[in-house]
Amino acid sequence: MTFAEELTEVVRKARREESDRKRQAQKWLEHEGKLLDEAVEAFKRRCMRAAEEEKSDASVSFEVLSRDITDFPSRLASDSTFLVDNWGEGAAAWWYYAHRGTSTPYTPGTKVFFAELLESMMPKFVEKVHALGFQKCARIPGTWKVQASWSTPGSEPPEKKSRTEAVEASPAAERPGAPTLRVSQRWVRGPGGDVVGELAATLARATGVASGLPARPRQMAERPKAAGINICVQCG
Repeated sequence: MTFAEELTEVVRKARREESDRKRQAQKWLEHEGKLLDEAVEAFKRRCMRAAEEEKSDASVSFEVLSRDITDFPSRLASDSTFLVDNWGEGAAAWWYYAHRGTSTPYTPGTKVFFAELLESMMPKFVEKVHALGFQKCARIPGTWKVQASWSTPGSEPPEKKSRTEAVEASPAAERPGAPTLRVSQRWVRGPGGDVVGELAATLARATGVASGLPARPRQMAERPKAAGINICVQCG
């Protein structure tokens, strides 16, 4: 084997090793997903208990929830800090390659801080909790806690309330879904001497859809018939 061939073999071996690291990283992501699903279920149980106590919000610590999650990595106190002690169904190398990259090999015995493990999972946990449809949901800065709130019977979310008030305060012609009446404006006199244009304005005032025109009794809409003139009304 020539030296150049040896170099080619080295590259091939390095690629195989990195490919294996990526597979290990994927194993952690799959394992992590299961842990997060359990954490979300535990979070939902805490919120359910709060709702049963007639509360409309709950603050739950991800770190506290992790203690009740099956196979969640355990921690061990060491020099006033906590290190990951047991990885359960997972492996330290899996986590290492998933969150520190696959370019360099994992060294067995490398210490992983428990806080670093929690932080690597926290954004995904918050995202999963947010997807539950809470009125408000956010991580409390500087903590492992996630605060969520929901509406109580008889209450209405501020956003929905403001939209409702805006619609109620708008003119009929500006309301979403309100019909707009279009009347032919051909100036043709009828038997009574009235003019189509005048009757069209009367019809618009009677229905109250013309912006800037005062409302009139709906009976005035019968005037076109009394005048013996056919008016084409279109709904837009």
